[in-house]
Amino acid sequence: MPRCFTLPVAALGAALVLSCNDQPAPSEPRTIDSPSFRTEQNPTGPGAFVIHFEEGAVLFVDDDPAPGLTILLGWTLEELDLFCTTGDITIGAIKEVLVFRPDDSIVRQFHTKQVPLLIWESSSGDICALRQESHFTGTGHVNATDNDLETSGNRTNAAHNGFEGQVTSETGERFRLVGQWHAKIQKGSTEQVDRSEFRLIPVGP
Repeated sequence: MPRCFTLPVAALGAALVLSCNDQPAPSEPRTIDSPSFRTEQNPTGPGAFVIHFEEGAVLFVDDDPAPGLTILLGWTLEELDLFCTTGDITIGAIKEVLVFRPDDSIVRQFHTKQVPLLIWESSSGDICALRQESHFTGTGHVNATDNDLETSGNRTNAAHNGFEGQVTSETGERFRLVGQWHAKIQKGSTEQVDRSEFRLIPVGP
């Protein structure tokens, strides 16, 4: 089954702290009307809450067909070495948005511009162990969305990741990465329907 992670998740905690600590204390009661965020599902109470922050990289693992692919988007091999040997994390490649809805569901979106891309023909997902294995290097981008990140059950949940990139093998062959992953869980159901296709397409020497 395909797996997707952003690195590191801890950046969310930092964003939450900054968003709270950076707010100035009001010196007097506010009298200016604020915009309304009312919806049919939330006629009263607070509206949606939005956080923008940055992540280090996106890790995607696909095991079908064998031997599978491990895709790391956002870090060079040197930045991966830094993470694996010291724990230091290079932040900035991934732009992420979380929308906390009043009904307790969360929308998640993240994307990149053209950023470093590493690919291994393996489904292990162990990026530190894979550093010594043969791999493909290049650049690529991703666009992803999940309209109910933690599957609240309040709505049909649909998620999508789309990857594209150009990479070169250690022997000089060039390939195009094309990848799409879709998942859907109907409201009131626990059955997840997945559809994915990831391919490395030769484009010549």
